[in-house]
Formats: sequence, C-alpha cells, structure tokens
Amino acid sequence: MAAAKKGRPAWDEASVRRALKSGFTAGMGLSLVSAKRGFLKLAMAHQASLSQPAGLVHGGAIATLADTAAGAASMLLLPKGQMAVTSELKINYVGNVSKGVLIAEARLLHYGKRTLVWEVRVKDKGSEQLIAITLTTFFIVESNIKA
Repeated sequence: MAAAKKGRPAWDEASVRRALKSGFTAGMGLSLVSAKRGFLKLAMAHQASLSQPAGLVHGGAIATLADTAAGAASMLLLPKGQMAVTSELKINYVGNVSKGVLIAEARLLHYGKRTLVWEVRVKDKGSEQLIAITLTTFFIVESNIKA
C-alpha cells in the first residue's frame, strides 16, 4: 500500500451509511460493519429480490456488494474534491449461497496518483465459505459530491 495521501478524507463512516441507503444500492440492505484506512467490511442479508430463479444470490448482487465495498473504502481515503469511479472489476465466483448474510471485505492493494486497486473477498458469514473474490480498479477523478 502506498504512503498516506495528504488531506482529510471527504467522507466518514456516517457518509458511507447515508450513501448505502441512496441510489442503486438503496434496496439491497447493505450495512457497514467496520472500516479503517485501507479496509472496509460490508454486510448484505439474503432477500428474495436479490436471488436468481434457483434461489441463489444473483451474481450481479454479489458483484455490486464487492464493488460497493471497494468504492466506499475508496471514498474514506480520498480528500475533498476527489472521488473514485470503477474502471475495472474482475470477479471469480467460487461458491454460492441461498440464505444468510454475505460479508465483503475490501483490502487496499495500491493507492496511486490516478488509481486505487482493491481486493475484495465475499464470504458467507455463517460458514466463512468463500463465495467470490474480486480485483477492482478505480480511477481517481475530481468531484463536487458532498459527504
């Protein structure tokens, strides 16, 4: 992980919690479990609206959980006037789940001048079974979004 960047982060944990309840992710039931510099953990409880026809959690919901975890963790790093936007997300699905709670753990791998790179592991909370792993790159861009 690169050295800490100058400036206080524009977002705090309260900002993340507000963001999870707005826009695209509002109906997914995402909740912040914990966060510190370079690490963030999100939870998503299974609900029927996130399932595919066989009753398993839809891969798109899992990808959104992982992308949101890394995106929120990025916003906790970046100073006011910057934001992160996904430029690439590579995901491997290695398990499946049809009930319970999924946990996404985002870990910072790289903090550069123009990009952030995160590894996110999505696990079943109950069994600790690995469900998916992602490698996600974000562009750092100018922003006027308020926390």
